[in-house]
Amino acid sequence: MEGSGSQTQLAGNEPRSHERNPGGRFDQRLLEPEDDAVQTERMDRLEDEGFQDHGFYLRERKKGQGTHRRRARLLQIDEDGTMAKDIRTQLQTLVSKLHDVREEFYQVAFGQSADQVLGPPASEQQLQTFERSLGYALPPSYRQMLLLHDGWAALEDEADLLSLAQRREEEIRDRVASFKRMMREGEDPYNPDNLLVVAGADTTFVVYLDIDTRRPSGEMDVVEYTYEEGELARHKDMLAYLKSNYDEVCGWIKDEKGADAGPEPDAE
Repeated sequence: MEGSGSQTQLAGNEPRSHERNPGGRFDQRLLEPEDDAVQTERMDRLEDEGFQDHGFYLRERKKGQGTHRRRARLLQIDEDGTMAKDIRTQLQTLVSKLHDVREEFYQVAFGQSADQVLGPPASEQQLQTFERSLGYALPPSYRQMLLLHDGWAALEDEADLLSLAQRREEEIRDRVASFKRMMREGEDPYNPDNLLVVAGADTTFVVYLDIDTRRPSGEMDVVEYTYEEGELARHKDMLAYLKSNYDEVCGWIKDEKGADAGPEPDAE
């Protein structure tokens, strides 16, 4: 390394000033991003040559950058956590309301309880294992649904919101296989990797996640589908799908109660 006046030549780099400029600030070239090893070598050389203030400044700045990056990561984690908490809260409310109106409809229409059962929560480890088998992360709203209830028997009468355990059952595995085959061979083929989330052994109605619609948020369209009629409805996420289901059941209740009320009396 050669020195000349107020400049020092560092190996593989242009000369950099070690003098404070008239404004009392360091040469901005000292602040250019560098490989950690190169930057550490630069700070050591500066201090060895008597420029302790510059070396100290850069070390402190490097610490500050690390703190800033850590803070940014924490903010992102906090933001993601807040988003997940918000989705979870909305799901809890909506699931409770949908469960209750389905019970009410069955009482009004059939005089009996709905044959629906909400599953226990899935564990984070179970979901991570499932995601590894898929090769991609689950949409946030669907993921939070499974963390609340891993499955919902009879959510769509003969079709269940599939639990992780159900996916290993032979009947459901056969249904998933036939769904993938239909997706590959249909007249208007869809991506066979679309994820079936609602299905039953004795119904052709299914609900799937359309992985080709994945958005930056991680959400995917939730699609209602029958083998005979094709696509019936499309929703932006699991929350929207459950809300649509809730609105539909409320409409059924209104229709049933209207029918039970009989004809309106003639106006006098």
